Amino acid sequence: MRARSRRNSHSSSARGLKLAAMWAVIASGLGGFGAAAVFLATRAPDAYALCRQGAVPAASTIVIVDPSDELTRTHRNRVSVTIRNERDRLPPGGRFSILTLAPPGSSEPIEVLSVCNPGSPADANPWWETTAKIEKRWKAEYVDPIDGAILRVGSTNPTPVSRLIASVAGALTRPDFDSRVAERRLVIISDMMENEKGIYSQLRGGDFWKAYSASPFPRRVTLNLTGVAVEIDYLTRQQYAGIQGEAHRDFWRRLFSEAGAERVDFIGALGAPASPIGGERLVKRQGGE
Repeated sequence: MRARSRRNSHSSSARGLKLAAMWAVIASGLGGFGAAAVFLATRAPDAYALCRQGAVPAASTIVIVDPSDELTRTHRNRVSVTIRNERDRLPPGGRFSILTLAPPGSSEPIEVLSVCNPGSPADANPWWETTAKIEKRWKAEYVDPIDGAILRVGSTNPTPVSRLIASVAGALTRPDFDSRVAERRLVIISDMMENEKGIYSQLRGGDFWKAYSASPFPRRVTLNLTGVAVEIDYLTRQQYAGIQGEAHRDFWRRLFSEAGAERVDFIGALGAPASPIGGERLVKRQGGE
């Protein structure tokens, strides 16, 4: 009888330990869910929410597209590829803006689009949101609007002037791209043929820097590119074959470097001027000196 009593006592103790362990697990789980609920209810807005609220973003990319000359099919493809590459490299919560050149009489480039990056599915945290939900938001609020902007800038009508320097200066005054933003990228998609009749034009070639120094620009326009990475998608054109080249690119390297740019990189077909593709017509810019 004593042996059976001892066995019953051990069995009861084991059952008690198992029940205690089970309740500990349950309590721990409930505590974890409770802590998670409290965290979700009290956590500060994320970078995307702050960006949308108008706070200074942690990163900002501005793409300036120059539509002053007709964009060939090849050029439109370059616009699309360059913008999408920049779109994908911007961190979540960063602001992405597409601008076109400032019109005559204005100091500000035209804004085509300005959106915040909500983060792609690759940035998803499964503890807070499902991948499907994040992908839906990423497409609706970021990818699709940018694709629409690409189509709009690709179909813009040519204009007689090309105010690149004034447009860059105007972009630098934007509150989402001033010196408070830690990481800034300026991407220019253009043939870089500055042309404003009576002020400064590169359409005749010559000594670009000497002509610029003698123009009103150094006194009228201040460029402060300190901390800004500048990338130029250099669109070559057949009608500017005698003007575009290393000397022309050196002018822009010098201008932006002396303005404090973190770096100035050129991308695109730098070796030879572009020729018409598929019988497309290249239209010369009008109103040159």
